[in-house]
Amino acid sequence: MCSQSPAVPRQAVLRFTHQRSVGVYPGVRDEGLRSSDLFIDQFACLADEAAGLPATLEDYLSRPHVAVAAWPNDRGEVDAALKALGHARRVTFTLPHWSVAPRIVRGTSLVLTAARRSLEARLDRGLVLGAPPIDLARIALVQIWHDRRDHDHGLRWLRNEIETEAQATP
Repeated sequence: MCSQSPAVPRQAVLRFTHQRSVGVYPGVRDEGLRSSDLFIDQFACLADEAAGLPATLEDYLSRPHVAVAAWPNDRGEVDAALKALGHARRVTFTLPHWSVAPRIVRGTSLVLTAARRSLEARLDRGLVLGAPPIDLARIALVQIWHDRRDHDHGLRWLRNEIETEAQATP
């Protein structure tokens, strides 16, 4: 998975310092790169059960948010969609990965908007999961590799295994 700007893993694959990379790479069209979709996901909101899920955009915007950003200036799809509507959310925490976010949300009025599959894997008692009150594009998780490594039998086997597992996991 990429933990920096999406450009960093792309460049690493192009320079042969990485054999492949998995992440969210919108519009991967670099010359010399190949890619395959692993799965398509959608956004969901996670909130404390007592605070409840935001039912309206107004409620969503009035609540404090936890953002997941792989790099400091990344505001991602959620903030881009809100900006297009002339809105902005109030982000109180920014985390580099979604895995710890549910623990921060529990017992607060915070809202986390992230990929549904990642949140479903961390859903515990006392937390609720639902659709955000805003239309958000779907998220494609892809793997990328350099064109020159396309015929490497070992790497092809690995890519196929990853693709098969990703598509089999609900």
